Amino acid sequence: MSHSKDIRNEAIRLRTDEYLGLGDISTLLKISKSTASLWLKDYPLSEGDLLEKRKFKVIQSSIPSKKCSTSMLGMAAEYIFIARLLLLGLECYTPVSGSSKVDVIVGNNLRRCQVKTIRISNNMKFLPLTKVNSHLSKVNTHRYSDLDIDVMVGVDIDTFDVYIAPIALLDTYKTTVSLSTLEKLGCKNTFSVFSG
Repeated sequence: MSHSKDIRNEAIRLRTDEYLGLGDISTLLKISKSTASLWLKDYPLSEGDLLEKRKFKVIQSSIPSKKCSTSMLGMAAEYIFIARLLLLGLECYTPVSGSSKVDVIVGNNLRRCQVKTIRISNNMKFLPLTKVNSHLSKVNTHRYSDLDIDVMVGVDIDTFDVYIAPIALLDTYKTTVSLSTLEKLGCKNTFSVFSG
């Protein structure tokens, strides 16, 4: 099977920027593990990267597993975000349409926000940047852009931390971005984005 250069470049980015393993990359990009291995043979994980992944595994094992559906987790993430906004005195609105790409509109400048639950895969926490729609046998993936939203919000329901990133800041990331990258970009609990 032939894959596009974009998919290969995204695999390399996920390895070098997000430190994901072959299994995670093959699952996210829907490629075989052998293809991922071939593409990434020149991009091994360093001992420091492996140490960080092991440290995260210990932290993750102490987090209780969630006993609710994906849709319930999504609702919880939205409510956590809204509660944090209200406690800061920021106004927020929710769209009437359930099919909207916008989950919450925030502040006087009416910033359109998409709220996602932070996901965990192979000891790595990450924010998904896409929406998967499935109708009967057809599955299509939509990557959020500035035409859809102004801000991508990731809520870690384990810690109640909120990662707030203007969508333009995430242009170079195709499918996911790790929490460690979001922290380096200064996105952790940055509610000041809504005050200007």
